[in-house]
Amino acid sequence: MANSSSVSPKPASLGPLLIGAALGGIFWLVIGHILLFQFVGVQWVVGPENVSSPASVPIMLRSMQHWINLFTLMAFGAALASLAARWRFVNVQSQKIDESMLSPDDQTLLLPEDALQLRQAMNQPNQTDPSMINLLLGTALQRARANWSAEDVSAALESHAEIIQAETESQYATIRYLAWAIPSIGFVGTVMGIGEAMGVFGQDAEGESLISAAAGHLSTAFDTTFVALVLSLILMYFVHRVQADEDSLLVRVLEACMKRFVHRMHIKKE
Repeated sequence: MANSSSVSPKPASLGPLLIGAALGGIFWLVIGHILLFQFVGVQWVVGPENVSSPASVPIMLRSMQHWINLFTLMAFGAALASLAARWRFVNVQSQKIDESMLSPDDQTLLLPEDALQLRQAMNQPNQTDPSMINLLLGTALQRARANWSAEDVSAALESHAEIIQAETESQYATIRYLAWAIPSIGFVGTVMGIGEAMGVFGQDAEGESLISAAAGHLSTAFDTTFVALVLSLILMYFVHRVQADEDSLLVRVLEACMKRFVHRMHIKKE
């Protein structure tokens, strides 16, 4: 039978994080350099001072040229890939609710002997699926074996559901950190751009060229913040959407255990 360990993907799993970060870096390379080359005719853009950005270049494309956006996109890709893993987990666990060994028969009552048979069936080597529904069902069967009481079994299920909820909450820590880090990285680029713009005025050059160079640095400063804020808005939507789906999954699993087991327990009257 499924034990009481977590059934969720490990928090801060390196697989999705690394894959997402790599895809973010590739996206920055393609958008910020290869496509930019098609617009302005340069091969490797390393900063706004090395390329003129005509008005015909879209702002999102022009914004990608600065290297600070590489880290922004890597953080965005890592967080999005982790969310994709959580979303896949929710879909798989949702399907397993209907595949549970306990049928949704509301007309048949369960006796302690039925629970014992179900417990033995779940202990078979080929029935060690650590799905959320089997995990909570195992908790219900274990409590029912100790005390055939609907109140006790219900309390055990709710207590275990709270533990799973806490585990789920902790597994979003890395994703939330990345969601916070994205606009922070953008602000770092803003501070760098403003500092470089201020440093231009200490150089010996004509006034018009100084203004042009400073404007290029300021453009970089605001572009990095623009990209970071847009990506942060997109990411936070998916964070709340996936977490809401995962919370809904736990509620549906708990309801299934209550309806299929607790509410069908036959309590003999004294």
